[in-house]
Parts: sequence; structure tokens; C-alpha cells
Amino acid sequence: MQLHEMVDLVTSEAPPMQHDADGIIAAGRRAQKRRRAVWAGAGGFGAAAIAVVSVAAVSAATPAVHRGHTAAAPAVAAVAAMPSDPFTFTFSGYHAGKFTVMNPIIGSTSYQIASIYETGRDTDDHSVPVNNHPPKQEPPMLYGYLTLYRPGAFNPVIPGGHATTIAGHQAITATGPGETRDMTHQVVAWRYDDNVWAVAETYSNSADDPSIQGLSQLVAGLTPSGPALVTVPFRMSYVPAGYKLVETGTGAMPGLNGIAGARDGDYGGAVFADPAPATTGLKTPYGGVDGDDVPHSFSVYVIPDKNANDRLGNGNPPPSQPVCQNGFCNFWSADGKTQIEVDSGGRLSNAEMSQILKNIHLANVHAPSTWPAVSSALKR
Repeated sequence: MQLHEMVDLVTSEAPPMQHDADGIIAAGRRAQKRRRAVWAGAGGFGAAAIAVVSVAAVSAATPAVHRGHTAAAPAVAAVAAMPSDPFTFTFSGYHAGKFTVMNPIIGSTSYQIASIYETGRDTDDHSVPVNNHPPKQEPPMLYGYLTLYRPGAFNPVIPGGHATTIAGHQAITATGPGETRDMTHQVVAWRYDDNVWAVAETYSNSADDPSIQGLSQLVAGLTPSGPALVTVPFRMSYVPAGYKLVETGTGAMPGLNGIAGARDGDYGGAVFADPAPATTGLKTPYGGVDGDDVPHSFSVYVIPDKNANDRLGNGNPPPSQPVCQNGFCNFWSADGKTQIEVDSGGRLSNAEMSQILKNIHLANVHAPSTWPAVSSALKR
């Protein structure tokens, strides 16, 4: 990509442009990964400053209190116990009214995430050409996802939230603005099981579609299935000392970047951090809706070369050594069609990132059924 193309890409997004050339290049690489997430608007309910709620405040025996609203905590039938290995998917996709919840594709030490689609509304979670600028008039857009948190991981306090009961579950609903393009942010959170919360969030360019009533249909539809071990299309035999696996993407980038690009055709990835982020008291998934880097982390991405900002190109044979610049290193498969990237934002040296890449072994990226489970593929 030429520098002027990177400048165009970065300035078309909400975050401010860096003023130095290295900053522009780095931001340009990240912007394509995040362009669908950014339009949702930073902040929202999860990023607001709110008081920490103790575990006791959300137990089955204690009402949830939100700005004066109190909802009795009804009995909730026990669901399948969460496996001890957090990198396990415990629900499958389902339909509810106009909505479709897809199979989860994001795993982490604290949650699992799936995309939400709505009949009649577009979801821009497929590849966007680098030089595309936001259209002058938006189609009926929706960006939505369902997060199922592990026990104790979610802090069920939402500014402006309304405590209620939905399908027999203690729940909280909230409506508010996104910060860009006149988006509306809707939230339905419910106590799926004792100390286990599920949260459905949507950003829409319609003020009343989806409605809270419509989203509430998702509550009854979420039921346990599986469990199914999270898989990735590669193995790693080297991870720098102190770094722990915190998040993965299966057929997608890790985190909400992966949800924002769920149909990009990416193969997978993983995030490692030192120290690892907290696994309790969360208000949003790691990185938030903007897809920010997990603090003190590095990421591994496995993607088709055609999706990469830094493509092999020009018919040249794949390099035999990693190519490093500006806080990331790339390596290609023997046929040049798959790119493996380590991105550390400058936290790791080129030598360390190259060492990681040389110890990554690809599975057959076109055969997801053969991909190894995280528990055996990634050093933790």
C-alpha cells in the first residue's frame, strides 16, 4: 500500500491521524481491521465511568439496582456448567424473531462472542476496499453481537439501564446514542445462570429498529449446547516468557475486530498479554467496541494474503524470512496465499516477533474441521 493510500484510509475513520510517517503506516494497517467496529462509536454504555459492583450484588438472592430501578431476581433454571477450560464454546447459533445469532467465533479467558444479524438490515462485516470512503447515504445498517460471559466476569451495571425481567431472567435494558453517524446503541443483558450473564448489543442507523422488545426475543433462545473446544488454524511452539493466551478468533480476527469482519474470510488469530487482563468486573470485551489493542499484548493473525494491507504481490516468491517494520512482522505460506502476522505495537523486538513466526505451524486453512483445539495448539 502506498503512503497516500494509508493516509486516505486513516483519515476516513474516527480516530485522529498520527502526525509522523511511522504512525500513519501503523494506523493504516490497523484501520482496515477496525473499520466496521469504529462506526459503532466508542464509549457507549460500557466505557462510561461507573461504580464497581460486588459479586454479592448480582447473586441469585439479591435484586439488581440501577439508578433507582429494582428488579426482583427470579429463579433461573440451572444451565450446563461452564467448562473449566475457558476456550470452549457452550452455545450454538439460533433464530429468534427477525434475528439470527450465529455460532460463536471469539473465545477468551472471560467470554465467547457471536454475531447478530437481522432480517431486512445489512451488516457490513465483509471486506471493504482500502480506498473506500463512507457512503453519503447509509443503507439500513446493523452491527450486533452477543457476548456470553464466564461466571463472575461481567459487571452488570449499565448507566441509564432499566432493570426488568425477560423470559424469567433478571435483565437490564438500555438505549442510547453511538458516537458516530447518528447510530443508536441498544443493550439487553440478562442473567443466563447464577453469576453468568449474556449481553446482546446492537448499533443501528435507525432509532427504533431494532427495538428493545425485538432484541428481548434473544433471551429465551439462548440455551446450552456443546461443549465444543475452540480451534485455531495453526500451532505455536514458542511464546515469549510471561505472555498468556487471552483471546482467540476462529475463522476471524480475535475480539470485536473479528465480529466486525466476520465474513472477511480470515482464518483466525490469538492475543497474548503480559500481564493478562482481569477476568472479572468487565464492562465490555477486551479492547472495547473500537477493537483497541489489549494492553501489554501481541497478536497473531492468519489471513488470506488478498485480505492483507501488506501483500506479497508482484508475483515474487515468498520471502524465506519474516519481513518486519513498524512494530509488526509478516511471514507467508510456501504458496504465498496465506499471510501470518505478529503485531506487537512495538512491545516486542523484531527478533522476538521473528522467533514467534518461525515457530508457527499452519494447519490446512481450508479445512476448519481439522484445526487443532486451542488447548493443544497454543502454549498457555
